[in-house]
Amino acid sequence: MAHKLFFSLKREVIDLVQLQIQTLAQKLAPSSSQLQDRHARFERIMDLQDEVARQRKESIMGGTRRL
Repeated sequence: MAHKLFFSLKREVIDLVQLQIQTLAQKLAPSSSQLQDRHARFERIMDLQDEVARQRKESIMGGTRRL
């Protein structure tokens, strides 16, 4: 179960990072709502990375096989 959660979180991080890169590469000046969306995605990416790190640490410390 933890293995599936880890890969699900990792996939979400990858998808959000790709979307963030695409929006940052746009040549047009972003609107206020676009800036808020970018900020929200960045915050979500950081939260997910923390959760992935926590899952990995728990897996290692718990003696289960490494993710």
